[in-house]
Amino acid sequence: MDLDTLHQDILSALPSNPIATKHISADGRWSTDPNGLLLLNNRIYVLSAGNLHICVLQYNHNHILTGYFGQNKTLELVCCGYSWPSLHADVQQFCKSCVTCMRSKPQHHKPYGSLKQLPIPERPWNSISMDFIEKLLSSSGFDTILVIVDQLTKQAIFIPAHNTIMSADLARLFVLHVFSKHGIPFYVTSDRGSDPMKSLSSLVLYRSLSVFQSPCTLFIQSSMCQCSNPPHPTLSLREYSQLLLQS
Repeated sequence: MDLDTLHQDILSALPSNPIATKHISADGRWSTDPNGLLLLNNRIYVLSAGNLHICVLQYNHNHILTGYFGQNKTLELVCCGYSWPSLHADVQQFCKSCVTCMRSKPQHHKPYGSLKQLPIPERPWNSISMDFIEKLLSSSGFDTILVIVDQLTKQAIFIPAHNTIMSADLARLFVLHVFSKHGIPFYVTSDRGSDPMKSLSSLVLYRSLSVFQSPCTLFIQSSMCQCSNPPHPTLSLREYSQLLLQS
């Protein structure tokens, strides 16, 4: 697409959008050029109609004369002549999704860490996994389920809890349902969690009991289920809860 065609498409979208006529008022930032294009601070204002934003980004990023610049340079080129509310976010997302850039340009972030194998359980309840199932419908005052699974026998314990559970409550549930029956495990595998207070509570519990924590990588379900069949009970119970809520 050449520049004249792009500007013609932008101009054709103006009459069908009531926002274009509303902007031309006493505000001195808005004006029109001789061709009828709407200007904001002397830059062409691109309405969110069709794929106009994508066309502008493609012209300033994929064009043969631009050469697939990075986010900052592409943003500078677009801001020289165009404007719309989500311009910065759109440029960032567009450059990240560019297949040519991802294949040909080096990544400047720190190298990813290596995944570590989970410890092999030596006996039942020597290595366990813990996870919370949250945002459930309230039942008898509980809205969260604490799931504890033995990695060797796959025996699972489902403990009702509250979303506001802290380290003292977690320790009490752990002693009542695990320590009193199976003793203290040596390894505990858990995800990092979305709630920093819950993660801190778990860390305090593990350190107080001298338990080695094995945090698993986010979205890696094999860490919790050890690539075995059947899958981890937490996943099955979460899917069952979702189906129950949808029915």
